[in-house]
Amino acid sequence: MLLEIARSARQTDWAEAVWRFGVKMPLAGNALTKFALCFADVAQEFPKLPTWMVVKREHISQRYAKGLSNTDRIKLLIRWWGETNDTRFSDAAFELSQSPVSGLDSWRDGEEAIELIAKLRDGDYFEELPRADEMADHLEAAAVAMLETNLTSEELEKISDAVDDWRRHLTDQLFHAVDDAIRYEIENVGTVVEEMDSESTLLEHIDTINKLGERVGLSSQAVSRAIERVKDRITKLEEETEVSDSRSFPGSKAKANDVFDDTALKNLFTPLIQSNDAA
Repeated sequence: MLLEIARSARQTDWAEAVWRFGVKMPLAGNALTKFALCFADVAQEFPKLPTWMVVKREHISQRYAKGLSNTDRIKLLIRWWGETNDTRFSDAAFELSQSPVSGLDSWRDGEEAIELIAKLRDGDYFEELPRADEMADHLEAAAVAMLETNLTSEELEKISDAVDDWRRHLTDQLFHAVDDAIRYEIENVGTVVEEMDSESTLLEHIDTINKLGERVGLSSQAVSRAIERVKDRITKLEEETEVSDSRSFPGSKAKANDVFDDTALKNLFTPLIQSNDAA
Protein backbone atom coordinates (compact mmCIF):
# COMPACT_ATOMS: atom_id res chain seq x y z
CA MET A 1 0.00 0.00 0.00
CA LEU A 2 2.84 2.39 0.84
CA LEU A 3 4.42 1.80 -2.58
CA GLU A 4 1.14 2.52 -4.34
CA ILE A 5 0.68 5.74 -2.38
CA ALA A 6 4.21 6.78 -3.39
CA ARG A 7 3.53 6.03 -7.07
CA SER A 8 0.38 8.15 -6.95
CA ALA A 9 2.18 11.27 -5.69
CA ARG A 10 1.73 14.21 -8.06
CA GLN A 11 2.90 17.15 -5.94
CA THR A 12 6.31 17.90 -4.49
CA ASP A 13 5.19 18.44 -0.90
CA TRP A 14 2.92 15.36 -1.00
CA ALA A 15 5.80 13.21 -2.26
CA GLU A 16 8.08 14.53 0.48
CA ALA A 17 5.45 13.85 3.18
CA VAL A 18 4.97 10.26 1.98
CA TRP A 19 8.73 9.75 1.88
CA ARG A 20 9.17 11.06 5.44
CA PHE A 21 6.42 8.72 6.63
CA GLY A 22 7.90 5.72 4.84
CA VAL A 23 11.48 6.08 6.06
CA LYS A 24 10.25 5.91 9.65
CA MET A 25 8.95 2.39 9.04
CA PRO A 26 11.16 -0.68 9.58
CA LEU A 27 11.74 -1.48 5.89
CA ALA A 28 13.78 -4.66 5.46
CA GLY A 29 16.26 -5.62 2.73
CA ASN A 30 16.02 -3.49 -0.41
CA ALA A 31 12.54 -2.22 0.47
CA LEU A 32 13.80 1.34 0.91
CA THR A 33 15.29 1.31 -2.58
CA LYS A 34 12.00 0.05 -4.05
CA PHE A 35 10.17 2.71 -2.10
CA ALA A 36 12.41 5.49 -3.45
CA LEU A 37 12.02 4.23 -7.03
CA CYS A 38 8.26 4.69 -6.73
CA PHE A 39 8.86 8.47 -6.83
CA ALA A 40 10.59 8.36 -10.22
CA ASP A 41 7.57 9.70 -12.11
CA VAL A 42 6.88 12.67 -9.87
CA ALA A 43 10.62 13.41 -9.72
CA GLN A 44 10.55 14.22 -13.44
CA GLU A 45 8.00 16.95 -12.65
CA PHE A 46 10.07 18.60 -9.93
CA PRO A 47 11.80 21.00 -12.41
CA LYS A 48 8.40 22.08 -13.77
CA LEU A 49 5.86 22.18 -10.93
CA PRO A 50 5.32 25.76 -9.65
CA THR A 51 6.81 27.03 -6.42
CA TRP A 52 4.25 29.84 -6.10
CA MET A 53 0.52 30.25 -6.54
CA VAL A 54 -0.99 33.63 -7.41
CA VAL A 55 -4.50 34.38 -6.14
CA LYS A 56 -6.34 37.41 -7.50
CA ARG A 57 -8.79 39.15 -5.17
CA GLU A 58 -10.62 42.20 -6.47
CA HIS A 59 -7.87 44.61 -7.53
CA ILE A 60 -4.90 42.91 -5.89
CA SER A 61 -2.94 39.72 -6.48
CA GLN A 62 -1.38 37.78 -3.64
CA ARG A 63 1.36 35.17 -3.93
CA TYR A 64 1.46 32.02 -1.81
CA ALA A 65 4.12 29.34 -1.51
CA LYS A 66 3.21 26.16 -3.37
CA GLY A 67 4.95 22.83 -2.88
CA LEU A 68 8.58 22.46 -1.89
CA SER A 69 11.13 25.20 -2.48
CA ASN A 70 13.75 24.68 -5.18
CA THR A 71 16.41 23.89 -2.59
CA ASP A 72 14.25 21.30 -0.81
CA ARG A 73 13.38 19.68 -4.15
CA ILE A 74 17.03 19.27 -5.06
CA LYS A 75 17.90 17.83 -1.65
CA LEU A 76 15.06 15.32 -1.88
CA LEU A 77 16.06 14.29 -5.41
CA ILE A 78 19.64 13.77 -4.23
CA ARG A 79 18.36 11.64 -1.36
CA TRP A 80 16.40 9.44 -3.77
CA TRP A 81 19.44 9.17 -6.02
CA GLY A 82 21.52 8.14 -3.00
CA GLU A 83 19.08 5.33 -2.16
CA THR A 84 18.71 4.06 -5.75
CA ASN A 85 21.69 5.26 -7.81
CA ASP A 86 19.07 5.94 -10.49
CA THR A 87 20.18 8.80 -12.75
CA ARG A 88 16.59 9.91 -13.31
CA PHE A 89 16.79 11.54 -9.88
CA SER A 90 20.24 13.11 -10.34
CA ASP A 91 19.27 14.35 -13.83
CA ALA A 92 16.17 16.04 -12.41
CA ALA A 93 18.28 17.63 -9.67
CA PHE A 94 20.76 18.90 -12.26
CA GLU A 95 17.99 20.33 -14.42
CA LEU A 96 16.53 22.12 -11.41
CA SER A 97 19.91 23.57 -10.45
CA GLN A 98 20.33 24.89 -14.01
CA SER A 99 16.95 26.59 -13.96
CA PRO A 100 15.25 26.85 -10.55
CA VAL A 101 11.48 27.25 -10.90
CA SER A 102 10.78 31.01 -10.71
CA GLY A 103 14.36 31.44 -9.48
CA LEU A 104 15.74 31.04 -5.97
CA ASP A 105 13.75 32.93 -3.36
CA SER A 106 15.39 34.70 -0.44
CA TRP A 107 12.60 33.68 1.94
CA ARG A 108 12.12 30.06 0.83
CA ASP A 109 15.67 29.17 -0.21
CA GLY A 110 17.95 31.80 1.32
CA GLU A 111 20.59 30.37 3.61
CA GLU A 112 19.64 26.78 2.75
CA ALA A 113 20.68 27.38 -0.86
CA ILE A 114 24.08 28.64 0.32
CA GLU A 115 24.55 25.54 2.47
CA LEU A 116 23.56 23.24 -0.41
CA ILE A 117 26.05 24.91 -2.77
CA ALA A 118 28.85 24.34 -0.27
CA LYS A 119 27.88 20.72 0.38
CA LEU A 120 27.79 19.96 -3.34
CA ARG A 121 31.42 21.11 -3.55
CA ASP A 122 32.43 19.21 -0.43
CA GLY A 123 32.86 15.57 -1.45
CA ASP A 124 32.01 14.31 2.03
CA TYR A 125 28.28 15.05 1.70
CA PHE A 126 27.16 13.70 -1.67
CA GLU A 127 29.80 11.20 -2.70
CA GLU A 128 29.82 10.25 -6.39
CA LEU A 129 26.82 12.44 -7.21
CA PRO A 130 27.05 13.09 -10.97
CA ARG A 131 27.99 16.66 -11.96
CA ALA A 132 27.90 17.90 -8.37
CA ASP A 133 30.36 20.72 -9.03
CA GLU A 134 28.38 21.89 -12.05
CA MET A 135 25.21 21.88 -9.98
CA ALA A 136 26.95 24.04 -7.39
CA ASP A 137 28.09 26.50 -10.07
CA HIS A 138 24.57 26.84 -11.48
CA LEU A 139 23.04 27.29 -8.04
CA GLU A 140 25.63 29.87 -7.08
CA ALA A 141 24.72 31.92 -10.17
CA ALA A 142 21.05 31.65 -9.14
CA ALA A 143 21.98 32.75 -5.60
CA VAL A 144 23.72 35.83 -6.97
CA ALA A 145 20.55 36.70 -8.89
CA MET A 146 18.55 36.14 -5.68
CA LEU A 147 20.75 38.66 -3.85
CA GLU A 148 19.94 41.29 -6.45
CA THR A 149 16.21 41.16 -5.59
CA ASN A 150 14.43 42.91 -2.71
CA LEU A 151 15.53 41.11 0.45
CA THR A 152 14.36 41.84 3.94
CA SER A 153 17.01 42.73 6.49
CA GLU A 154 16.42 39.44 8.30
CA GLU A 155 16.83 37.41 5.11
CA LEU A 156 20.03 39.25 4.19
CA GLU A 157 21.51 38.67 7.63
CA LYS A 158 20.76 34.93 7.51
CA ILE A 159 22.24 34.60 4.02
CA SER A 160 25.31 36.56 5.08
CA ASP A 161 25.73 34.29 8.12
CA ALA A 162 25.50 31.20 5.90
CA VAL A 163 28.08 32.61 3.48
CA ASP A 164 30.40 33.26 6.42
CA ASP A 165 29.88 29.72 7.76
CA TRP A 166 30.48 27.99 4.39
CA ARG A 167 33.03 30.46 3.01
CA ARG A 168 35.60 27.74 2.26
CA HIS A 169 33.39 26.25 -0.48
CA LEU A 170 32.10 29.46 -2.08
CA THR A 171 33.51 31.76 -4.74
CA ASP A 172 34.24 35.45 -5.11
CA GLN A 173 31.13 36.13 -7.20
CA LEU A 174 28.93 35.19 -4.24
CA PHE A 175 31.06 37.15 -1.76
CA HIS A 176 30.81 40.26 -3.94
CA ALA A 177 27.05 39.85 -4.35
CA VAL A 178 26.53 39.60 -0.58
CA ASP A 179 28.79 42.58 0.08
CA ASP A 180 26.94 44.68 -2.50
CA ALA A 181 23.57 43.72 -1.00
CA ILE A 182 24.77 44.67 2.49
CA ARG A 183 26.13 48.02 1.36
CA TYR A 184 22.90 48.80 -0.48
CA GLU A 185 20.89 47.84 2.62
CA ILE A 186 22.89 50.13 4.90
CA GLU A 187 23.13 53.04 2.46
CA ASN A 188 19.34 52.96 1.97
CA VAL A 189 18.50 52.32 5.61
CA GLY A 190 16.05 55.23 5.70
CA THR A 191 13.78 53.53 3.19
CA VAL A 192 14.23 50.17 4.91
CA VAL A 193 13.19 51.32 8.39
CA GLU A 194 10.18 53.27 7.12
CA GLU A 195 8.45 49.89 6.93
CA MET A 196 9.26 49.09 10.57
CA ASP A 197 6.79 50.16 13.25
CA SER A 198 8.19 48.42 16.31
CA GLU A 199 10.87 49.92 18.53
CA SER A 200 12.23 46.48 19.44
CA THR A 201 12.58 45.61 15.73
CA LEU A 202 14.40 48.87 15.11
CA LEU A 203 16.79 48.26 18.02
CA GLU A 204 17.54 44.81 16.60
CA HIS A 205 18.18 46.46 13.25
CA ILE A 206 20.88 48.61 14.83
CA ASP A 207 22.63 45.39 15.92
CA THR A 208 22.27 44.06 12.36
CA ILE A 209 23.82 47.24 10.90
CA ASN A 210 26.80 47.01 13.26
CA LYS A 211 27.30 43.33 12.47
CA LEU A 212 26.96 43.57 8.69
CA GLY A 213 28.83 46.87 8.45
CA GLU A 214 31.83 45.31 10.17
CA ARG A 215 31.57 42.23 7.94
CA VAL A 216 31.98 44.26 4.74
CA GLY A 217 34.43 46.77 6.22
CA LEU A 218 32.21 49.86 6.07
CA SER A 219 33.65 53.00 7.64
CA SER A 220 32.56 53.89 11.15
CA GLN A 221 31.09 57.14 9.78
CA ALA A 222 28.86 55.26 7.32
CA VAL A 223 27.67 52.91 10.05
CA SER A 224 27.02 55.81 12.44
CA ARG A 225 24.98 57.67 9.83
CA ALA A 226 22.85 54.58 9.25
CA ILE A 227 22.28 54.10 12.96
CA GLU A 228 21.23 57.73 13.32
CA ARG A 229 18.57 57.17 10.66
CA VAL A 230 17.24 54.23 12.67
CA LYS A 231 17.21 56.33 15.85
CA ASP A 232 15.34 59.08 13.99
CA ARG A 233 12.69 56.50 13.10
CA ILE A 234 12.43 55.41 16.75
CA THR A 235 11.97 59.05 17.81
CA LYS A 236 9.28 59.54 15.20
CA LEU A 237 7.40 56.46 16.43
CA GLU A 238 7.60 57.71 20.02
CA GLU A 239 6.18 61.07 18.99
CA GLU A 240 3.34 59.44 17.07
CA THR A 241 2.54 57.32 20.13
CA GLU A 242 2.44 60.36 22.42
CA VAL A 243 0.08 62.20 20.06
CA SER A 244 -2.12 59.14 19.76
CA ASP A 245 -2.29 58.72 23.55
CA SER A 246 -3.21 62.36 24.11
CA ARG A 247 -6.03 62.10 21.59
CA SER A 248 -7.31 58.83 23.02
CA PHE A 249 -8.06 60.17 26.51
CA PRO A 250 -9.69 63.60 26.26
CA GLY A 251 -10.79 65.11 29.54
CA SER A 252 -8.81 62.60 31.54
CA LYS A 253 -7.76 65.38 33.95
CA ALA A 254 -10.35 66.59 36.46
CA LYS A 255 -11.67 70.08 35.75
CA ALA A 256 -10.77 72.74 38.26
CA ASN A 257 -14.44 73.47 39.02
CA ASP A 258 -15.39 69.83 39.63
CA VAL A 259 -15.47 70.22 43.45
CA PHE A 260 -17.67 67.82 45.45
CA ASP A 261 -17.89 69.47 48.86
CA ASP A 262 -20.80 69.49 51.38
CA THR A 263 -22.49 72.44 49.66
CA ALA A 264 -22.41 70.73 46.30
CA LEU A 265 -23.90 67.54 47.75
CA LYS A 266 -26.66 69.55 49.50
CA ASN A 267 -27.54 71.32 46.27
CA LEU A 268 -27.65 67.97 44.49
CA PHE A 269 -30.06 66.22 46.87
CA THR A 270 -32.21 69.16 48.13
CA PRO A 271 -34.53 69.10 45.09
CA LEU A 272 -35.15 65.36 45.65
CA ILE A 273 -36.03 65.90 49.34
CA GLN A 274 -38.38 68.76 48.53
CA SER A 275 -40.05 66.64 45.88
CA ASN A 276 -40.66 63.82 48.36
CA ASP A 277 -42.05 66.23 50.99
CA ALA A 278 -44.47 67.66 48.47
CA ALA A 279 -45.67 64.19 47.59
